[in-house]
Amino acid sequence: MLAKPTATARVTTQAVPLSYPATPEGVLKAFLEDYFQARPVYSHVGALDSYTIWSDPITPGDSWLIARKFVISRVGQSADHGVFRVKFDVVGEGNVLYEVTLKERTRTVLYNLIKTTTGWKIGEPIEFGCRSVEKELQLLEEGIAFGEQTLKHGSVQSPDTEDSLRDRLANARRSLQKLRKYRLASN
Repeated sequence: MLAKPTATARVTTQAVPLSYPATPEGVLKAFLEDYFQARPVYSHVGALDSYTIWSDPITPGDSWLIARKFVISRVGQSADHGVFRVKFDVVGEGNVLYEVTLKERTRTVLYNLIKTTTGWKIGEPIEFGCRSVEKELQLLEEGIAFGEQTLKHGSVQSPDTEDSLRDRLANARRSLQKLRKYRLASN
């Protein structure tokens, strides 16, 4: 017997887009891949909302896991419920201060999906998954470029200070170097 998700479902009146995945595996893969590839980086809630029944929008938070890959396998499925195991090949963790900590491990998460009138949706758990190594590198590079331009033009905005921005830039440069070395060593 499959466990039924306990997340509160929101009522949805939107029509399912033609490109919306038809299978529970397809929904889960699309959801995880969008976050893995950081599409779009700063508006996850709107972009990922269509894949879930979560009643409250969530944001990625102050830290996130970085992974090489993820693999989805079906644990069980009925006509209106599906349980899928996702194994993330985690390489470390990133955070909003542009710090990357490397620590390899496997993270396994069970996702419960339910069939709704608008298609398959993720019920539980309420979490995003992992960001890819390549996207984390790209986001660090973009963060460094933005921070340097901000300092150059003197456009630091409260509550930031030039010192706090310089600290984050130093973190980002160290993290970028660390993650590039990791990528080279693992290839």
